[in-house]
Amino acid sequence: MFFDFFKSKKPALKIKAKQEVEIEFFSDETFKTYFTTVLDVRRKEIILKSPGTERRPVKMETGQAITVTVLDPEESKLYYFNTTVTDAGEREFDIANATDVQSEDVPKFENGSIEAPVNVEYRAMKLAHSQSARTHSIGFNSIVLSCNIPIPQGTDLHIEIQIPGAPVYSFKGRSISARPDPSSNKKHLCEIEYSDDASREDRLAVMRYAVYLKRREYRRTQREGDGEPRR
Repeated sequence: MFFDFFKSKKPALKIKAKQEVEIEFFSDETFKTYFTTVLDVRRKEIILKSPGTERRPVKMETGQAITVTVLDPEESKLYYFNTTVTDAGEREFDIANATDVQSEDVPKFENGSIEAPVNVEYRAMKLAHSQSARTHSIGFNSIVLSCNIPIPQGTDLHIEIQIPGAPVYSFKGRSISARPDPSSNKKHLCEIEYSDDASREDRLAVMRYAVYLKRREYRRTQREGDGEPRR
């Protein structure tokens, strides 16, 4: 648990080539979010790969306002800034370099947890049918699911964590606790511990996505509070 996730800190962002970033922009009456890659960094501009797939890249438009979010897990920092597209081609586009960067502390991945709703499919090892749930929180060694029914302690499970635009992350785990969700009369919070053979890289990838998702949800609630979308 952490409480200062959205407290502003002094920024010290240094974007590098080959770095992954998230972009969000308003188009066709909705906000769209993609992960993409930095191709080059220059004094006044940053060149990004067009989001989407190689066969179907998303065409950006000159003048488009976007929000860029960058995670630095080594420094336990999340950076974000608003900018505009200064030039756009078929496979890449340029944005104006950051002038007003905001930042937040995030938990150290290997000993912290992040509250974020990510879709999950899970099933007991001896059963054929799966159940759907969302994560309540995500940690390096375990996840807490918000479930309709409690998962008995000691149940061995197969878990699939579903992240848009990425492969499904599959884990084996075991239920170590289940308790009523104090915020809902119908839900239970079930903690699932990953098995020892769960990939470290996959665990970190899920935690990275949870950080971006948390910030994305915060932007959405801010826009709803304002009563209109921010472009």
